[in-house]
Amino acid sequence: MGLSKADTIFIIYLCYTESSLDYSAIHQGRYTNICGVDPLWKDYLRERNIPYNSLQAGWEIFLYYYEKNNHDKLKAILEFKGVSKNKKVKAISKKIITKTNQLKKEN
Repeated sequence: MGLSKADTIFIIYLCYTESSLDYSAIHQGRYTNICGVDPLWKDYLRERNIPYNSLQAGWEIFLYYYEKNNHDKLKAILEFKGVSKNKKVKAISKKIITKTNQLKKEN
């Protein structure tokens, strides 16, 4: 993927909150994916030669939302997760940002 250490930690943490890094995690009873990436993204990922059920797919979809939301990380995470008003998901999303920022400072 060619990510910085901070970005690698971020995507691992983001995907962990989706599946505990289980490649066979079932989402909404409809599909399996380590990062919770909806099957609607399969063509988008295929065009970029990115395996659908991968951390790289999660990173690519996050980047899509990050650009779409003018580099607002919280909004991008919430859209990645498919929610914007769920308080629990907002708290998890903020924790992801806080923890990755702490790790950046430590390294």
